[in-house]
Amino acid sequence: YATYFEESEVDGLEVYDFSLDYERDEDANSPTHNSAVSCDEMLKQLTIPFTALEPDLPAAELLRLDTIADELEIKRLRSMGVLIPANEFDFKGEKPKMLTTRMVRTWRDKTLNGQRVWLRRSRYVAREFAWLSPDRQDLFSPASSVLTVRLLPCLYMKWKPMGYVLCSIDTGDAFLTVEQKELTEVVCVDAAGASTTYVLGRVLPGQRNGSQMWHESFSRFLQTELKIYECEPYPCLLKSPNAECALLL
Repeated sequence: YATYFEESEVDGLEVYDFSLDYERDEDANSPTHNSAVSCDEMLKQLTIPFTALEPDLPAAELLRLDTIADELEIKRLRSMGVLIPANEFDFKGEKPKMLTTRMVRTWRDKTLNGQRVWLRRSRYVAREFAWLSPDRQDLFSPASSVLTVRLLPCLYMKWKPMGYVLCSIDTGDAFLTVEQKELTEVVCVDAAGASTTYVLGRVLPGQRNGSQMWHESFSRFLQTELKIYECEPYPCLLKSPNAECALLL
């Protein structure tokens, strides 16, 4: 039997998925654009006192908050060079690829200035569905295996008396740090229904090749800046020239 989802069901699944992916990054990369209303003031407007259940607001009030949250997200992405207004971009006669997008709006349980609150938050993401182009062969992104995850701690225990340390580093807003390879245009529609056309300067979460492009970008940075190279048959494992550092990406 073929599985069929209504559009509203697909949207609901996307909201759940992206709310998990963006659990940690909402305080990173605050926007710097000048505005009549500062970002701190906007954040204050987007918070309400914490209650046991998610806020249930009248439609008009929720629309007001969503409009502010969308504006804050767009400011953030513009300041990071992710979104470039199309009317300020030189296409040089090149026709851009069109990518569908959407705003994912959720309530987040946050602690701000020592107080627990509900924060209304928007995240701008791509909608690049696998079923629209199922035969793509350019999406491979190296992934670690259970064997390697077990191997590195064992090596650490062996090397610990020699002064080695074991640490974990998390990259916030990872996709948003990677430059786009293909000229891509998007139309952003905010909660109030206003639409603006942008060119993507960097990768949006939801792009199918985002993981691959991030791995390539970060590996290239490690190689160029730190001389840390991939293991050719197992590219998610890297090491420095004299094995002073082993890294699982």
